[in-house]
Amino acid sequence: MDKIAWIEQVKKAVIKNGLVDTHHHMFSPQQRKARDTGLIDFIANSYLASDLAAAGMNWSALKILDDHAAWQMITKFMPKCQFTSYYRVIEVAFRDLFGLQGPVWKADWKELDEKLKEASRDKSWTIEILSERMGMKHGILDCLATGTTNYFLENQYRNWYDFILNTRRDIPKDIIMSHIIQREPCPPFYTPSVKIDALLWGYLPESHDELEALYHVPVGEINSIGDYLEYVDRCLARIKEEGAVALKCVAANFRQIGYKAVSRRTADTIFDTPLDAWTRAEAIGFEDFIMYHLAKRIADFGLAFQFHTGTPFSGPVSVNDARCDLMMNLVTACPDTKFVLMHGSFPYTRELAEMAKRFVNVNIDISWLPMISQSAAIQAIAEYITMVPHNKLVWGNDAVFAEEAYGAFIIAIETAALGLADLIEKNLLNPEDALEIAMSIFGQNGYRIFGLSDMTRSQDDNP
Repeated sequence: MDKIAWIEQVKKAVIKNGLVDTHHHMFSPQQRKARDTGLIDFIANSYLASDLAAAGMNWSALKILDDHAAWQMITKFMPKCQFTSYYRVIEVAFRDLFGLQGPVWKADWKELDEKLKEASRDKSWTIEILSERMGMKHGILDCLATGTTNYFLENQYRNWYDFILNTRRDIPKDIIMSHIIQREPCPPFYTPSVKIDALLWGYLPESHDELEALYHVPVGEINSIGDYLEYVDRCLARIKEEGAVALKCVAANFRQIGYKAVSRRTADTIFDTPLDAWTRAEAIGFEDFIMYHLAKRIADFGLAFQFHTGTPFSGPVSVNDARCDLMMNLVTACPDTKFVLMHGSFPYTRELAEMAKRFVNVNIDISWLPMISQSAAIQAIAEYITMVPHNKLVWGNDAVFAEEAYGAFIIAIETAALGLADLIEKNLLNPEDALEIAMSIFGQNGYRIFGLSDMTRSQDDNP
């Protein structure tokens, strides 16, 4: 089998059929222009940054250097990362989009920097890459990053509950608000998915300004758990009203995702306890109670629930605390809720396949997985296809800038094509069915799982 030709065939089929990218973090063209992103900003916001740090580079030291000195430091560590999938994503993008020849670290950094800045100033650049290079018809934007979690992760606190019950209450409002990231929706490539993690610590009076900034709903007076649940529901209604198709939870970066059912009576008792007397157990109980409420109510609003599972991208949580099967109780308690468990739950890809095989409301998002490890992702794709109905698989680029999104797309296409090729060579698939599966994963599955069909038609009719 000519695998290079096969990869190209899969790519062309996906682009022609139309890509539905179900998870990304991209800034709008207007926001990118305002950043005037060049090479250092691009690398710092790419996944390659974490590999450079793992290789020994000190990002804190980098922040005080000018761009030339920063690039000199980066190029000392980049060769150590040249075989990682994070690096390949960047090299592929720069090669195809900017004509890079050879390794990134040997490039003329000033030339690359200027090309990226020119791209950032061109509002049509991002749309051109998404539409023409990737064939994207629709994209779901992870549009928020909360100030509290950004501050927690940036300052490398080791204990979430000590932080949230003690340290968080003394952090000035303007500091938390400055750590909020909001990305602008830009249909049809930027339909929002909204992070709901801030609702887990909404018992803090100091968090109410953050809640209002994130969800655009005044908090008002909250004297009971009933008042707070009413507020949560008003937030869900506003999120739906503003065009979101999903909620997103990244609590796996600060706590174990094994949520337990908590009774209303227990929740009342926790809420009525003076906040200064709350323990770790009370904070966990409140989070668990609200998570069950969210997971049950989300179905009433016609939203899907995207959940970060598997290796945390940051924070003090053990990978074992973020494995997908810890969510079994929540999944089974909310049979009407569409759960989209993300990143293949790497390294627990088989555990996720087993859950999706058993539960109709569990879907698999393979975003990020090919970038974490392309070789592991190739094997996982083949196993997913032979274990799980393929209408339950979706993909997203999971990137901040269009160039990395493009590189992630190319790597993901390679990954899927090679996983499918393995099944073809074992006579478990024929090429025609394999192409249909690829187009489902990168296309129509996203429409169905996130309810995008009607929205997309109306946008096509009214460009």
